[in-house]
Amino acid sequence: MQTIRCLCTALATMKERCNPMRFFCGVFWSYLGERPGRPVAVIAVLFLCSCAKPQLPPMPDTYIPPTDVPTIGNTPQMPEIRPVPPPKPARPAVVDAMISKAKQHLNQNRPDAAFRTLERALAVDGYDPIIWHLMAKAQLEKGDFNQAKTLAGKSNTLAGDNTDLRELNRKIISQAESQLSRN
Repeated sequence: MQTIRCLCTALATMKERCNPMRFFCGVFWSYLGERPGRPVAVIAVLFLCSCAKPQLPPMPDTYIPPTDVPTIGNTPQMPEIRPVPPPKPARPAVVDAMISKAKQHLNQNRPDAAFRTLERALAVDGYDPIIWHLMAKAQLEKGDFNQAKTLAGKSNTLAGDNTDLRELNRKIISQAESQLSRN
């Protein structure tokens, strides 16, 4: 019985501003009295206490903003604000090292070694359009023209507004198409 009394007291203090909750707790507590074995009444009290909405006092309308605000001198015009694009994340140093190594391989006319290096770089950063472009270049040098077109297209997809890279990819695609038309 003591537990029920503590429970009602705790509920009443939790919702101080809720007058209906206090009323129902009081009614059910007086109904319970000191008689044990009334779990239905306890459940009803808990249910009604949890469903009661707190009654907040109305907010007074004490502040009314002025309607006529005087201006002092010429009000400067604000420049147009355009959203700043988010900065591109920096390329990991390991990817930079792999890209420079692949470029060395391409300059030494070793497209297979360049392609293997770029595949490892792709595992680190699969969204770097430079990696895809260099892979297309390696495939073009190896003579796999369909794959070169596909990889250059993927690079264009990831290039965004990088027009220089898009132009380089367009050249790879046109070279691959011209080689395919000859065969």
